[in-house]
Amino acid sequence: MEHDKAAGAAARQESMETERRAAMLQRVQANVQTAKAHVARLKRTNRRLLYTSILASTLATAVAGLAAAFGMPEGAAPSAWRLTCGGVAVLTAVAGIFSGVHQRFNITENMAKAVACVGRLRALELALTVTHRDPVEVAREYEEVAAAYQDFLV
Repeated sequence: MEHDKAAGAAARQESMETERRAAMLQRVQANVQTAKAHVARLKRTNRRLLYTSILASTLATAVAGLAAAFGMPEGAAPSAWRLTCGGVAVLTAVAGIFSGVHQRFNITENMAKAVACVGRLRALELALTVTHRDPVEVAREYEEVAAAYQDFLV
């Protein structure tokens, strides 16, 4: 009889641990998806800002270089130089603005942090599924990750 009680208590404890593990795993997996979405968004933003800056700078250089090398065509209106210089100025401003926005908002640094967050969450996922670490221990570590990377888990 006492043996049956002990076996029942052990089974209940194992069931509770399994439930905690499943709940923690679900929470970690949801956060992995959220952090991965942040990584994807930051990658898109990074690409857009860098490519726009590079393209505008390249076009400004090409227009200025061609105008300097070949001059204005015969019969071009005197305002052609002003338009050329104005176009170069606009393209250069666009390149500077996009480059400045990229630096100001630390896109590359935030992307690296978001990737690190995904990596740490994946490690917790493995700890729960493969190595079967204690869910309470994983929960403590999860709280540290959540505190360190809260911007990427919202």
